[in-house]
Amino acid sequence: YVAIVGQTNVGKSSLFNRLYGSQEAIVAREAGTTRDNVVRRVTILADDTTKSDSHTSQKANTPSSFWLIDTAGLKPAEDEFEASIQDQIAEATEIADVILVVVDGTLYPSDEDRRIAKTALKSKKPVLLIVNKTDLKGSLPVEEFKRLGIKDIVQTSAEHNRGIAKLTDKIAALLPS
Repeated sequence: YVAIVGQTNVGKSSLFNRLYGSQEAIVAREAGTTRDNVVRRVTILADDTTKSDSHTSQKANTPSSFWLIDTAGLKPAEDEFEASIQDQIAEATEIADVILVVVDGTLYPSDEDRRIAKTALKSKKPVLLIVNKTDLKGSLPVEEFKRLGIKDIVQTSAEHNRGIAKLTDKIAALLPS
């Protein structure tokens, strides 16, 4: 399982749709559009560097398959409905083998981003920081996001398919066999 978590409107559903290859998750400008976890089976072709007897590297496309979970945006639970959404997010990260923490590359990391990153890292599972929307004017240098404490950072534009191949390679490398 690979869980996508982050605040509202950072591009989690766009990333989910890009990885799945179909418009399964609803994407809208309004914050909080995703209310329930969306789960789909994803198969990707990841570049896997293998070594032969002569110690030269060659690329081989290796299919990798996993369950991908799109979660609602993390925010303080102000009522019972919001609390149930937060429970779904916690459940998704609990069953995940890999956690993708998504942030908006045009906004400086907030206290909420730090809390989400810290929670993901506490899980002791592999965590990738996805800095999305890096194609937009005003996107910040990747150094701004290093203070979130997640060492493995991938810059993407889910909407324009940038950085997605690198992301799928990293996911494939982190999934249990």
